[in-house]
Amino acid sequence: MNEKQRATLDGINDRSTMTYGQALAQAKAEAYTRWFETHDMEVFIGADDRFHAGPNGAEGANGEFYSPGQWVATSEDTIKGAMGDIHKYAASIAHQEWVQDPINAKFEVLLNAYTGTNRFFASLQSQLSRKGALSEAQVAAGNNAFQRDAEQGTERAEKAKRDSGSEHVGTVGERRLFTVTVEVVLTFNSMYGYWFLNICRDADDNVIVYKGSKPFDKGSKIIMKATVKEHGEYQGTKQTIVSRPKIQEED
Repeated sequence: MNEKQRATLDGINDRSTMTYGQALAQAKAEAYTRWFETHDMEVFIGADDRFHAGPNGAEGANGEFYSPGQWVATSEDTIKGAMGDIHKYAASIAHQEWVQDPINAKFEVLLNAYTGTNRFFASLQSQLSRKGALSEAQVAAGNNAFQRDAEQGTERAEKAKRDSGSEHVGTVGERRLFTVTVEVVLTFNSMYGYWFLNICRDADDNVIVYKGSKPFDKGSKIIMKATVKEHGEYQGTKQTIVSRPKIQEED
């Protein structure tokens, strides 16, 4: 490392005042410097006769200068493999700085504990492993995603509990009144036109389903007269399928 480079490194003493980007760049610069100070550059350059060890890096046959990073990028694959230690060291330095922030440290615990299949979390795990740090934006997005995942998990658990209590209502062929809340309305298009899947639930958590040409209003409470068409089951949840609904009252 020449005097100018060392002066630049020595001039930054308080990392707490640095931005994330500056800290990461500084860590990488130190990693390259320390690696070359503790390894015999002649050993690696000797494997590639296009270069020889100069005072500040690798020099080509015509005297052109290559910084450590440039030299690694232009050397043979065998040398690039040996240089992999530099990037691992850079990641370790960057991680030491990054994890000092309590928010980052807490997020790392969550990320390391995650074993699901979410691609976003998997990409964050990969980058943290390779580079030793994540940006503030990535940490914020990750925390938000973890929160949404937890909320959705709670909702799924509550729905599963309600669904487990669903029973068949009435007898097949019977026309009767149903008092329900409309929970889901899905629209489908077929060669015969649009049709709608209306999923409702009564006061006893029984699931009532109507498939047909009439869309209900999601979230509304209705009293309808309909015919019990079928007693079915979907993903372990008992469902009462009805036909020919006629709404008597809607709230």
